[in-house]
Amino acid sequence: MNRETIYYLPEDSTESTFCYDEDRPRLPLPKLDHTLKRYLESLKPFGSSEELENSKRIIETFRKGVGAKLQTILEEKAAKEKNWVDKWWEDYAYCTLRMPLIPYCVMVQPLLLGTVGLEAVPENFLKGPATCLHHNMVFWKLLRTERLRPIATADKKTVFSADLYRRLYNTVRTPGVEMDKVVSHFRTEREGSCPSHLIVLYGGRIFKVPGLDSKGDPLSPQDFLFSLQQIQVKVEGERVQHAGVPVLTNDDRTTWAKNRQHLVELSPRNKELLLDVESAVALMILDTNSPKHFSDLAQLSLTGDVHSKWTDKSCGTIAFKNGQMGCYGEHCCYDGSISMSISLYVMMSIAEEGVPDWSVPPKNLIFPEEVVFDLDDTLRNEILRMEKVSDEMQNSVVVSMDQFQEYGKAFMKQHKIHPDAYVQTALLLTYYRLHGCFAPTYETAMMRQYYKGRTETCRSCSIEAVKFIEAMEDSSQSPSSKVKLFKVAANRQMELMNEARKGNGIDRHLFGLWCVAYDNGMPIPELYDDPLYSKSGGGGNFVLSTSTLGYTINCGYVAPMCMDGYGCFYTMLEDCIWAIFSAYRDSTVTSGHKFQQTFHQVMLDLKILLEQGSCCLATPLSRQVQTRREIPQETLDLVYDAFVTVFRTVQATYPPELLQQLAKELLATGGRFEFSEELSAELDGKAVELRSNLKNALEDIAFSAAGLDPSDELVADKVRDYLDYAVDVLINSAPMDVLENLVVEVLEKEGSFDFTPELEATLLEALADTKIQLRQIIDYEFELFEELIELDDEMRALIYQYIDYLADETYQAIPWKLLEDIVYEVIENEGSIELSDALNERIEETLELLRQKLREVLESLESMLLPKKA
Repeated sequence: MNRETIYYLPEDSTESTFCYDEDRPRLPLPKLDHTLKRYLESLKPFGSSEELENSKRIIETFRKGVGAKLQTILEEKAAKEKNWVDKWWEDYAYCTLRMPLIPYCVMVQPLLLGTVGLEAVPENFLKGPATCLHHNMVFWKLLRTERLRPIATADKKTVFSADLYRRLYNTVRTPGVEMDKVVSHFRTEREGSCPSHLIVLYGGRIFKVPGLDSKGDPLSPQDFLFSLQQIQVKVEGERVQHAGVPVLTNDDRTTWAKNRQHLVELSPRNKELLLDVESAVALMILDTNSPKHFSDLAQLSLTGDVHSKWTDKSCGTIAFKNGQMGCYGEHCCYDGSISMSISLYVMMSIAEEGVPDWSVPPKNLIFPEEVVFDLDDTLRNEILRMEKVSDEMQNSVVVSMDQFQEYGKAFMKQHKIHPDAYVQTALLLTYYRLHGCFAPTYETAMMRQYYKGRTETCRSCSIEAVKFIEAMEDSSQSPSSKVKLFKVAANRQMELMNEARKGNGIDRHLFGLWCVAYDNGMPIPELYDDPLYSKSGGGGNFVLSTSTLGYTINCGYVAPMCMDGYGCFYTMLEDCIWAIFSAYRDSTVTSGHKFQQTFHQVMLDLKILLEQGSCCLATPLSRQVQTRREIPQETLDLVYDAFVTVFRTVQATYPPELLQQLAKELLATGGRFEFSEELSAELDGKAVELRSNLKNALEDIAFSAAGLDPSDELVADKVRDYLDYAVDVLINSAPMDVLENLVVEVLEKEGSFDFTPELEATLLEALADTKIQLRQIIDYEFELFEELIELDDEMRALIYQYIDYLADETYQAIPWKLLEDIVYEVIENEGSIELSDALNERIEETLELLRQKLREVLESLESMLLPKKA
């Protein structure tokens, strides 16, 4: 994997960076009842029985009353607008906030350029930023020419919006007295001209530097180095009175809006200079601080020399005196995924191209132009005031960075726990150990698959997590019981995340209903004044504000969401975890350093727990569910026959000649499901045929397994209804996009099944989705045959656990090595599926082993349900 495959469109491609944006699906609007039900569930970790009863009353009143009216108005808005929350989110979640952008609204990332060869030494104080400016301008030109590869699955069924890239460069958050406004000066080449200059700030002074040469190509690192050297000489060689205007941008938004207006009105020249700064591609800040370690680098990237930060700008890079570097982004303009994208591009560029040869002279000797504003005594006094305020601001946030080296996501996957769910549960346990209570927790759920999508909230602190944490801290609980609860909590976390990503979160919907009331001059409903609304995190009160930043060493952060909270941000590698924790220094409750130390210990404790108490994902529960009678052997045989029947039916539906054609076309398309019209039509027909064949084949087994009379028409109709539903759910939920990504990746690696971490994570997410679908089938079965089956919540929970166990064991049994060898042989035979005798023998042997494995799983399920009597 390199820059070309990740970032660049092929020269002959007809695609363009933003070509799919207008076709992105509408942002879903959940049903009111659905959201309120999940909202009530999310309150349970934080309220007493009396508080929960009161909240239940408030929610029910809201549902039947004003909530229904607000939902109707919101549905009308959603019918007219493809993204019903977009403008509200920008205005009310960001632009109406009046506090300074630093430290409250800025995303920060330490750049670990030493890992790609650009050493953090004083000699690189200017060479580092010169290198970064060059690669940023290359990326900017990729966007201008629309040659940045759109992020999408191979079949284009899941394409992610690139809209936020329009606000990465040439963008500013303009302050307003009551509300700010995001202004983007960026244009693609097709759309028109676009400023290409950069702004460099040093010692409170501002310099304008071209980003392109006379041919329109990005300046070289050597060219930028020459310009930066001229700035250094000028700033360090003379002291001037006009320095300090950037510090005004760090004031509260209303005061800065007034000072900015005064600056504009002071002279026409000021207005032109202000446009130069605000329309620039990006900022480069030269900072005289020298971070001592990673935590110091992370903290100084946020605060540092705030005298030289024009905080309104959408993005900037910071170069420290000792060669360390960081970057920041204004959060209103875009989200952290965009920051991660550009920083990864810069690091990969340095890794692939190498550190520039500084002995090569610059081709363009460019002398920067200093931006000098006209000032009066009012603004000079404001600068003096803000210099004092900014100095106090430098220690407002405490940052701790943890390079947890004991293990990483490989260990987590070994124990069949999704890495993100693992870390989320660890964070909840960390907070509980420090503070003795449960933290309302926000985790970012990405929504960029929708039109102008940004984020949704995943409420991570579930009842399942609470039960695990209580057990973990209870010395009387056995390790095996703790492990089971840990995995139940982690699975629940993945379910919550998957629901949020599908547009079925809680908080954006409740936010939208609030906005309807506010915009229409209606009283804000009682639901938003309920103490449990804020105690559960509503209204921006999440005590833990968290996000996973992917699977590279790039890790950034923001300040906590609330004064007595923490910011927790992490990236997961195979053998380590990088995490950054932030806390406010003025908080009398929190301690960022203690949180980091406790998290480190929690991660060690969880490793010990898993090694002591678990060998597999779903160890059978040693509890008796049913004691009326043993399950007859013939019933187990029927369940076994059902699995075998499904396999044989699928095998019989797709003849060898069809599979042969499928294999050849997949090889021709590199694994993409871009089939010929003839093959697509045949596959569609086979899908319909498969549905019918499965329903017919399973009908006799269903009657026998349930002991039902097929002559009873009412019962027979119910069985057929159930099979219709079950087969449709299973076929419709097949993760074809995941399968396609797998095939593409395998063929790119010439048949190797050495999956990337991203694909492995996707497979685990698909497994979690499958469990949800299986639960839906079970729920429908009990709903349909409620007169035949007694079911309480305890029984349902256990059945869910058995389903999860069965799904996990099935996933574990997938013969990846055999599949790899089959693919190797098909590739070697140029698409022929006529396999060698030796391989066919292995296939038969493996099928027999799988049948035996199925028997063992079913027998273990029997022992779970019906422990044998002594």
